[in-house]
Amino acid sequence: MRKQILKEFLELNLECQRRIRSRSDMVFGIDIPFWWQSVDPQTGKVIAPATLNGVEKAASYHSIDMLDSVGIMNYRNTADGADGMLAHGLELLEYADKARKARIYLGVETITEPPVDVWFPVGLPRKEAEEILKAGAPGFFFLSRINGFRAHVLDDGTNLHIGIAIPAGLSPKQYKSASDTLVKIAEMLGAPHAEPGNGRAEEIRRAAMRKIARAPEWKDPKVRNFPHPSGKSGYAGFQAKSLFLPKITFGAKTIREMRFEVRIAEEEFRAYDQYAGIAIHHYETYRRLVESTTIPEIRMK
Repeated sequence: MRKQILKEFLELNLECQRRIRSRSDMVFGIDIPFWWQSVDPQTGKVIAPATLNGVEKAASYHSIDMLDSVGIMNYRNTADGADGMLAHGLELLEYADKARKARIYLGVETITEPPVDVWFPVGLPRKEAEEILKAGAPGFFFLSRINGFRAHVLDDGTNLHIGIAIPAGLSPKQYKSASDTLVKIAEMLGAPHAEPGNGRAEEIRRAAMRKIARAPEWKDPKVRNFPHPSGKSGYAGFQAKSLFLPKITFGAKTIREMRFEVRIAEEEFRAYDQYAGIAIHHYETYRRLVESTTIPEIRMK
């Protein structure tokens, strides 16, 4: 499913690039995550492979090969270290210099988001869940929203769980819509029911809650079941708070700290011919950082 979605994504942008080049002097590009070419430790395979024109490689490499520019969402707030801007950005700059195609922008983040509750019906073992969705709802794992609610997929190492973010202050109508959406997700997966003595449901839920307890991007796991609106047996579930990790953004730092880290990273990035500059997301939050002090701007390449 993932390979097909990525293939269609690449074909769409390839056609956009073709039309723009044939009709104007405009530059066309897209933004992509820094990790598409990384290897999944669970499978030992590239996370986001795609086949385009008979050639299979990471979707990030295809993007660099075919477009005028590519923005890398290189969202870290330190330059150095194994999880810093340099560690994640240099690999793609090296590829771009060899390909001599797209110009590369390295993105940094300045927004912050409060923790948000996410509710999940208990999921299923990965292979079982994938087979069910492949037969009935291809691409469901990759939806960004379900019935208007932001979708979340939790992989606990064995099982896959699909849930939705629950914004604060829902109206009764919105709350009912969220509850109905969770029941539909559970029905689609054939998720375990919340019945006394359902050992399978408890085993899968415990695996999910252990994962949440270990993961820095989650906290406060709790049991939460979902009643069926018809009065039938409902579905086992759980909830947790999704955290916007501080390492992703400069939003909680000062403009001085941001410019210091960006300056260090740029000293390395500028050595690459295809490097085009730093892209900042997004304007309003960056402007607030800038307005909080008066420090000379970094001169970008």
